[in-house]
Amino acid sequence: MADILSTIGKRWFPGIIGLTGSGGNYAFTNYNGTTNVYGLPYNSVRFAYNNGSLQTPVLSRGGTISGVGNGGVFWNTTAPQLQTVGYYFSQPGFDPLPGDGSFSTDTTTSLGLVAGFGSSTVFAGYAKQRLLNGYTNVFSYLGQYFDKAYQIDSNGNVTTNSAGAISPYGELVANAVGPVALVTMTNWGENVHGTGVVQVVKLVLDVNHDGIMDTSVSGPDNTSASSPYVFWSDQNFDRFVLDSDDNAFYDDDVAISSPAANSLYTGKPTPDCNYQDGAGNRVIPCARDLQDFTRLWVCGITTNLLTNLPPGSIVSLSWGDVAYPNPGNRPLTCSLLPTRTVVSVI
Repeated sequence: MADILSTIGKRWFPGIIGLTGSGGNYAFTNYNGTTNVYGLPYNSVRFAYNNGSLQTPVLSRGGTISGVGNGGVFWNTTAPQLQTVGYYFSQPGFDPLPGDGSFSTDTTTSLGLVAGFGSSTVFAGYAKQRLLNGYTNVFSYLGQYFDKAYQIDSNGNVTTNSAGAISPYGELVANAVGPVALVTMTNWGENVHGTGVVQVVKLVLDVNHDGIMDTSVSGPDNTSASSPYVFWSDQNFDRFVLDSDDNAFYDDDVAISSPAANSLYTGKPTPDCNYQDGAGNRVIPCARDLQDFTRLWVCGITTNLLTNLPPGSIVSLSWGDVAYPNPGNRPLTCSLLPTRTVVSVI
């Protein structure tokens, strides 16, 4: 490509204060304002040109140089001195990362970082470092490798108990529920670690029907496609009816053709899953219907986590089976959690 500046008769440089000269002769003055955009002083200029072989002479601050050919110019600054002043943790795809348009130096770690028990979730961590020898309030963000995942006790203290496996690249597979501390490796030259807190959530059922809710990673109450949770369907007709044998009332499962199968409010046969009172509220027709209900523990969700989710967040629960993954039963809405969150079991 032809030199489009050759007709002007002199070299052109970026507008850096302190470098003067032309025709191959230059001086680099000691002007105090000679800094880059971060406030780091320029120490030297390296020229690169070819006069039959590659030449790379260096012009230091306060010096002069002559006989420089046409070529490139490269600026050398004082090495930045950085101090770690904090850490930022995020979940890629949900939270902004350094370099994103929505990220700023005021962005802080979300208190709503969540991971599923036993599943793989990726997190990112950065050391926030302040520039000490340049302009004030200039920061860099150094990506971190992860070291360990530890359980956090009820007092908020990080323990030495493992909370699962985490790769250096932030892929977490948790085997403990509740708050988990993700600890980074140390940075070169600094013996400090960063700690990010993730809330691990698990849904627990009494899969083996022994009356004990086991939350362990390898316990009997973990479901899979080959080991689903089996329970009664709530589509029968449990009613409190008169037994003609002893003329006493008992809870019993009646036939759809029995008059007792009719709703007291509609007069029509109504299965337990759709039974309602006169105001349209979901109710049980009798105590026997509770055999068709099952305990579902949502472990790891705290009021602190819920209040720190992004505005408008909805936490929903769903169930299904291998052959029928999207049952059409009417949702049962739980209002025991804060009003901002709705939990539906479908």
